[in-house]
This record gives sequence, C-alpha cells and structure tokens, in this order.
Amino acid sequence: MTGFGLAVYEDANFTVQIEVKTLNSKFLDLNFRAPKQFSEKETEVKSIVSGILERGKVNVSIDFSAKKEDDLPIVIQEELFQRYYEKYAGMAEMVNGSTVDVFKLALQSPGVSTINVEKSDYNEAWKIIYRF
Repeated sequence: MTGFGLAVYEDANFTVQIEVKTLNSKFLDLNFRAPKQFSEKETEVKSIVSGILERGKVNVSIDFSAKKEDDLPIVIQEELFQRYYEKYAGMAEMVNGSTVDVFKLALQSPGVSTINVEKSDYNEAWKIIYRF
C-alpha cells in the first residue's frame, strides 16, 4: 500500500491544501501536521483516517493561508521581541561576534509576530477540509 493524494480548495478568502502520503507497514502509524489553529482537530482527523485505513505509515498534512493579506492585522509582541533582541545581542557580544543579523533573528523568533485570521475563516476552512 503506497499512495499519494493532494486536494486543493481556493476561494476569495483562503486556500486550503490537504496532502496524504502512505507507505506500506504492518501497523497504522498516523502523522498529522497542520497550522496550530487546526491542532484541536487532530483527534478527529486520526479517527477518520483510522476508520478508513487499517495499516500503513500515513502522513496527513493540512496547509491553510488567508488571502485577505491587506486586511490581516499583524501583531508584534514588542516586549518579547526586545527580550529576544537583548539576549541574542548579549550572546553575540559574549563571543565577540557580529550583531548585524540580531534584529532579523529576534523578529523571526517564536511568538514575536503573528497574523490574526478570523476564527470564522478557520471554521469555514474546516468545513471544507472535512468534506475531503
């Protein structure tokens, strides 16, 4: 049992892509990867897949991207950014290293910047994902 499946849904608000890869195996080994907004659905997805497949290594991947990029509020956690920046700059100075890329590194650190997508967009996307 080896297989690959890809489904893509796109409308004016968002794009959803679901990818399923399977490999032959004696037991069911299910892997689920999705944006954190869909992490609560992991149990449901695993239940659906295990109801269909009896065995194999299965990777289910869900990607979601909002299209209303101009309207999306970008939130920067300034205090967290400053803590990362100071920590990285201090570490660079400690080893006499360059601090040139510290700003970029701090800005890309976990939790510093987020894009708030409306919960209703995720709920609508989940309805579409569930149909696949």
